[in-house]
Amino acid sequence: MSMLRNVLRHRLVRFALVGGTATLLDYGLYMGLSLILPLPVAKGLSTTAACVYSFFLQRRWTFQAEPATTPMVLRYLLAQAVNIGVNVLVNQLAYQLLHTRTLAFILATGVAMAVNYALQKTFVFNQKAKKRSEP
Repeated sequence: MSMLRNVLRHRLVRFALVGGTATLLDYGLYMGLSLILPLPVAKGLSTTAACVYSFFLQRRWTFQAEPATTPMVLRYLLAQAVNIGVNVLVNQLAYQLLHTRTLAFILATGVAMAVNYALQKTFVFNQKAKKRSEP
């Protein structure tokens, strides 16, 4: 049990676990919505839902940030707008090249995950970013 506890102390492991569950949510919604909506719309909606879910867990558990403030939420929304744009763009390009939704989803998720971690660590939940954006 202490080994598991030690592993879960690492921020990157917690980020990956939250991200993994958010990815499952994203994938399930994406696959279902893409049957009835255009692919970019389905991907945008599924990613947005996963981002909302992820915010609360990443803030509290992964980055152990203070309670959400308006500036933090605004930074998160900006970061997620970038992340969703990257995710949808990579997904669409990969689908056009590979013609498979699952592989396009995997590629888009991988690229977006790297962008998302960097933005959350350095911009959203960074204490220095918090001090810069609050009066």
